[in-house]
Amino acid sequence: MRRVLRRLDAGLRILLSADFCSCPCSQPRLALLSARNNALTRLPPEVGDCPLLASVLVRGNAIKDIPFELCTLKKLKDLELEENPLDDNKIKKMMQKPASFVKEVRAVSE
Repeated sequence: MRRVLRRLDAGLRILLSADFCSCPCSQPRLALLSARNNALTRLPPEVGDCPLLASVLVRGNAIKDIPFELCTLKKLKDLELEENPLDDNKIKKMMQKPASFVKEVRAVSE
């Protein structure tokens, strides 16, 4: 039986951006990605290759942009982007309304 990564929970500062980009996105069954308070500078576009991804928790990193592919995740329910130096004012504004934030992000792809 082949083991499949379904949950990636990376604690305080154990991931570097390069390590992250090559690791979880090759896991199509990944449902939770938690990389809070790390040194991530970006989310790779391959994040869209994880169709079961329901939670992306990347609060407290150095992410400036989010990839469009994040908007294509149909199962996405929890998205934490707070405490990142995001460049897009539209995203910052959407984050102020947490109840509808994920819906609005997903609507971008439709």
